[in-house]
Amino acid sequence: MFKTYDQQQELLVPTSIKEFLWKSHEAVILNDVVDNLDLTSLFKTYKNTNWGTTAFHPKMLLKIIFYGYMNQTFSSRWIAKKLCSDLGYMYLAGNNKPDFRTINRFRAERLIVVKDIFKQIVLMLKWLWVIGFWTVSLDGTKIYANASKENNHTEDLLDKTIEKLLKDAEEIDNKEDEDFWDKQDNIPEELWDLEIRKQRIKESLEKLKKTKEFVLNEILEKEKQGINQSRINTTDKDSRLLQMKHKDYANGYNMQIITENQIILTTDISNNACDVNELISSVEKLKNEYWENPVKLVADAWYSSWDNCEYLEENNIKWYIPLQNDEKSDLSKYIYDEQLDEYTDEEGNIYILKQYVWTHWRWRLKKWEKLQEWKYEGKLYRTTLPNWKKKFLKVDAKWHKYKEIFKQRIISQEWKYISSRRKVDVEPVFGNIKHNLKFTRFSLRWFRKASIERDIVCIVHNLKKLFSLSII
Repeated sequence: MFKTYDQQQELLVPTSIKEFLWKSHEAVILNDVVDNLDLTSLFKTYKNTNWGTTAFHPKMLLKIIFYGYMNQTFSSRWIAKKLCSDLGYMYLAGNNKPDFRTINRFRAERLIVVKDIFKQIVLMLKWLWVIGFWTVSLDGTKIYANASKENNHTEDLLDKTIEKLLKDAEEIDNKEDEDFWDKQDNIPEELWDLEIRKQRIKESLEKLKKTKEFVLNEILEKEKQGINQSRINTTDKDSRLLQMKHKDYANGYNMQIITENQIILTTDISNNACDVNELISSVEKLKNEYWENPVKLVADAWYSSWDNCEYLEENNIKWYIPLQNDEKSDLSKYIYDEQLDEYTDEEGNIYILKQYVWTHWRWRLKKWEKLQEWKYEGKLYRTTLPNWKKKFLKVDAKWHKYKEIFKQRIISQEWKYISSRRKVDVEPVFGNIKHNLKFTRFSLRWFRKASIERDIVCIVHNLKKLFSLSII
């Protein structure tokens, strides 16, 4: 015997979709959380209230986008399809069916205020005593941009491409004059016609000239901002060619996060391959958003520099960052003569002053603005022996000051405990984002839109952590 199976059976009483979902379903909890958020800033982005058709409710669109990212669905087309087949989407949308263009425009244009929603969720977790800005961890990862590295262009490369196109056109015309079309297997048949070929060449040249004009304008704009960038991607002009996790090179962004108890407190993106320049801007953003500094900050050795340590000391933040190149610059192995300003190593070799070291030091408060200034880094000494294995010795008083602080902290039990916490705090967050949520590539382009998507992903991560707590 089998249970009754009748696909044509109709419901006598209209029922709610919510009845098909259990009380702890992700869609149900997400609906309750979003309903309790203050979305005033989102509603203010809608200004046209006097004419035209009515808009889909922003709260509904926000819910289905969050739910999509929770379930590894980042495409607006796929979200639109799910609205007709997935009960979770249908419940959150209230059986509304916006098309993919509406969803995509809402995500790219209306969610410029998503950082306000992100802040509300972080503060909610703080009020629940899940976080308290005590010991935070900083780390970064590379995320692929929605751009191909083949679209990276320079002025010289475009000039060569235009020159090659003109040269090829001339060679084809010369071959045509010799009337050897029957032997030209390498030329497509549709280009045998002279007028069609000329039109194709003209279109290609116009496209290349527009690309060159775009690249030149972007290079000039970057130079005005103090950014030395000669290679511009015509698909996503803000992305840069970076070495990714698997040692491949592709256009992408460097995503930085500060976490506590696997909760993302603040996040940022840049196109800088090096992490060392991202610490100050990340901590500044945390301070500006929540008006308080963390008590302790943990990061890996890629963030070690004297200016980062100096900034953290000035802001009364106890830092736990392993310092690089400790052995090479250990002055305890040298004897200093203050009168002659010379250093002598253990083997009797003398290092004399060569020059004072100044470097052009830059860091970003915002990813499209840069501050530039010259920074004094110390003195450079050179050996008196021409063939000595170590020719130069760099001495920086500030750097050695922080090295001494580092030596005192590294031998403490507190250092071992807090440093080990970074592995179970910030690293699992990237694992969840990349492995569980499958977010390894931005769908939106340029800093402004990529920042929106970055915040959405981080909100979804925090929401999933919130859902896992027994207090809700």
